[in-house]
Amino acid sequence: MNKRPSKRNKARMESGRLPAGPGKAIAARDAEAPWEFSDDTAPDTVLAHSVESFCAAADLGRSLVYQEIAAGRIHAKKVGSRTIILHDEALRYLRALPDYRLRDMS
Repeated sequence: MNKRPSKRNKARMESGRLPAGPGKAIAARDAEAPWEFSDDTAPDTVLAHSVESFCAAADLGRSLVYQEIAAGRIHAKKVGSRTIILHDEALRYLRALPDYRLRDMS
């Protein structure tokens, strides 16, 4: 299927009334946002992870992550029905894991 814009939408894109593609709408909205980021937080910094993205990034299983949340070792937040893990909390949890030590086989 050809995804070229219609003549009408092409004219709207050129005039700035229609974003040029996916993600452009968010960028256009954020350019007009009333808030600003502090020096230590860049606009592209990940602030929170879904459980699925945390599992993928940390190479952990979903069940284990939910067990850790239930045990209180990972502090999660709820946004509606979604469970998210703040980026700082994800790093804190991973850094607090014990170091791997080889057993002495002699």
